[in-house]
Amino acid sequence: YNWMARFDEHIGTRDFIFARYNNWQEKTTGPGAVPHLYSYSQLPAQQYGVSWLHVFSPSTSMQVQYGRTHVVYNSYSQFDVPAALKAYQPDPSIAQNFLSNITLMPSLGVSGGQNGFSGGENSSPAPNEANIHEWLGSVSRTIGHHTLQAGGGWEQINYGEMIRNGTVSFNGS
Repeated sequence: YNWMARFDEHIGTRDFIFARYNNWQEKTTGPGAVPHLYSYSQLPAQQYGVSWLHVFSPSTSMQVQYGRTHVVYNSYSQFDVPAALKAYQPDPSIAQNFLSNITLMPSLGVSGGQNGFSGGENSSPAPNEANIHEWLGSVSRTIGHHTLQAGGGWEQINYGEMIRNGTVSFNGS
């Protein structure tokens, strides 16, 4: 799902503002490599910005802007039936405990002949896959046939993801 809104407004004869907001929501589900193992992902994102232009005189103006992008990406694989987890888990000690008291079945890789398989649970929450703030400002002045412009900006970029998974391999030959 994706939608956008924008607002433009003249305030008197010297000020103009606009604001916009974008929103994106995506969810996917897919089968895993072994029966009853499913992969899920969720991607909510939003972006918004605002701009203000002020005209001091016919030759001098100032513009300031702010924008933000925020993306969350959560992905995980898990068995949808607890009995399926027990069927694939050869020993309970193989399951791994992670932060937040989450226990996951590591990815099992079994090779050998036509009956080889691999698959396991994982959890990778990213509450700040992208978290960006941007501030900009500039002043313009026209002198005769020349235009002088000075300005600057600052960006703050943050991101973070926690990857929780493990791998165990067996050779069936």
